[in-house]
Amino acid sequence: MRAATTVMNGWFEYDALVQTRHARMSALCGPDWRAYDNDPMIIASAYPETVALAGLLAAPGLRDLPFTGHPADMRRFIDEVRMRVLPGYQYDYDDQQDPLVRWIAQEHRRRTLPNPMAACP
Repeated sequence: MRAATTVMNGWFEYDALVQTRHARMSALCGPDWRAYDNDPMIIASAYPETVALAGLLAAPGLRDLPFTGHPADMRRFIDEVRMRVLPGYQYDYDDQQDPLVRWIAQEHRRRTLPNPMAACP
């Protein structure tokens, strides 16, 4: 949930979901809504996509796809993102503003670093 929330918050800031956010905030708070930092309505407006992304990031058959090194696996992962979370999502490896690109890079680094505790009895 933490990773999914971070990506979703980044997408809101990155404007990938701005129309969805505005529509949900209008539905929750009325057409003249005003949000403030840590507003629970902002959290609620992103909840469906956050849960869907968390499910993808936690799914045993899907969560490892970006890290196999096979382009077909990466395409399948991005297709899942489009189907579950953000229709029309365009993945661009070079776009470091995209929070999913940043998460994949961070997770890849975490997975490739040796675990210092692995040698502990």
